[in-house]
Amino acid sequence: MDELLELIKNGADLNFCDENGKTPLMNISSKNDISMLKVLIQHTHRLDQKDKFNHTALYYAVKANNLESVKVLFQNGAVVSDDIYMLSIHNDFKDITKYFDLQDQDKVFLSKKFN
Repeated sequence: MDELLELIKNGADLNFCDENGKTPLMNISSKNDISMLKVLIQHTHRLDQKDKFNHTALYYAVKANNLESVKVLFQNGAVVSDDIYMLSIHNDFKDITKYFDLQDQDKVFLSKKFN
């Protein structure tokens, strides 16, 4: 965390991408480091930036079954696409699917359809 804060202090671009278009936010979203995730969100201009596979930070949080990261990203404005929602259902990530259902009552039928 200290290294990240030092990079921010020195003006590092936290929106840079690797060869696959992944940003630091995408990489940390799959990990269970909520404090670092929150710092990156504060210094990231595009929360829903997509990599070359068309995936966002929220996608990687769901793929890792990381409910806490999902909550933080959603509460900060990340968009739950149908693909992301279906990823939670397909992988039987019940806590994440339930969280999405509580946030968007219109998608409840999808979770019932696949149970």
